[in-house]
Amino acid sequence: MIKLVDKALRYLVLVCDPSILDKIKERLHGKTVYLDSSVIYRLVNLQGRKREKIIRDVVELCNEFSISLKISKMTLLELQRRISYDSSVLKKFNIPVSLQKIGYKYSTTENFITTYWYEGSKNGISVDDFINHYKNIDIILETEGIVVEKEFPVNHEAILSEANKNSSKMRQIIERNYRDKSDNAITHDCYMLEMVKHSRNDCQINFIDCGIWFLTTDHMVLKTQDVFPDLTINNLPLAILPSHLLQLLRFVRAKDDKFDEMFIDVFSTSTTFSSVNLSPYVIQEILGRLSKYSKSSKLAEKILTNSVFTKKFELTEKNEEREELVHEIFEDEYEILESEYEQNKQLLINKHHEVIEKDTAVSTLVDKMENITAEYENLEEKYTIAINTEETLASENTKFVKSNELIRKVLMSVYLLTIIIILMFILKYFFGWENSKFIATFEKIIVGLIFALLIYLGKVIGFDVNVLMKVFGKNEE
Repeated sequence: MIKLVDKALRYLVLVCDPSILDKIKERLHGKTVYLDSSVIYRLVNLQGRKREKIIRDVVELCNEFSISLKISKMTLLELQRRISYDSSVLKKFNIPVSLQKIGYKYSTTENFITTYWYEGSKNGISVDDFINHYKNIDIILETEGIVVEKEFPVNHEAILSEANKNSSKMRQIIERNYRDKSDNAITHDCYMLEMVKHSRNDCQINFIDCGIWFLTTDHMVLKTQDVFPDLTINNLPLAILPSHLLQLLRFVRAKDDKFDEMFIDVFSTSTTFSSVNLSPYVIQEILGRLSKYSKSSKLAEKILTNSVFTKKFELTEKNEEREELVHEIFEDEYEILESEYEQNKQLLINKHHEVIEKDTAVSTLVDKMENITAEYENLEEKYTIAINTEETLASENTKFVKSNELIRKVLMSVYLLTIIIILMFILKYFFGWENSKFIATFEKIIVGLIFALLIYLGKVIGFDVNVLMKVFGKNEE
């Protein structure tokens, strides 16, 4: 039936006259939609932020079309029962923040427990504060503009009686699809179907004229009404999905990108991909029991990803046996981790020794480099001294050469002077030239030569020749 409604709505979008669409919009005004607990869980962000956004957009659309949103007292009780149970699991197996992150990482679906893991690991909210926030769920819903019925309808007993009769039918559908659901949840769903059915009348022959619907995200509810048409009136669906409601509103509302985005996202699921196929309840219990022995996130990951252990844990029903399983796996994994720790410790020690050896080698090289540097500086100093010594020797050698040259010139002058004197002596005493004019002239020449030689000798030895000239002048006078 729902599939036929879907096709009809798509057809209407293409061929329906705008004036007719306006009339349909008017006919939707004032309709009532009862929200299932699964819808409420999404609305208050207990099944993932993305799904919260979609349901919140659906609620805003209903408000735009003046569609009244309600939850029955039966749904309120179901919500309180679910929150109470989930709260008890959180408190019974409370886990530290380090393990909350691991729980959220390996969860395959999102619910009350996984929402706490996320909020606890991110914001540090305590279990008690988180539970107290959702404890008065009716007040939270009223602030969202949802009517919360505080009383059962007057025909409550009749509806409940029919719901109990129909519970077996829904149980067949659930088991046929390999699903699991509590008796209380089945009774609630059958009660809501029967309540919507009692609120309609036999004169309603089309979907739009139905003044009331039950909005749910549970496909098992829809399959039940499809397989057992006697649960409906005139084969008109009692329960619808958010996607059906969006399709109904889609062609009587101005089309925009936001509406298209909502329409696509509504088919998303709260299930996430993970290597661990465990429910949040099982993960919470395993981590809660494990936290009594260790708060190591690494150890928790190893245990959660141990498929042999998790399968055995799920099949074990007794509390004592489950505790023993966790204790055993803890000891086994702890021994493995301890062995790995020792191996890593030894590797670290070896690496430390290697580092020490390398440091020692580096220190030795540094010492050698310092010695080489010192030797180089010493050689450089010696080289400087040698250069200075060489310059000093060169200077002394220059002085020595000059001194030798001076001595040579002095000796030469003395030698010549001696020869002249000897020559004069020979001429005067042996040859008797003493009184000849030639001798007188020659004697003056010899004296001139002697005087010139003395002047030269004075210059050579640095004597003041002016003094010699004055002495010579006085002698002439």
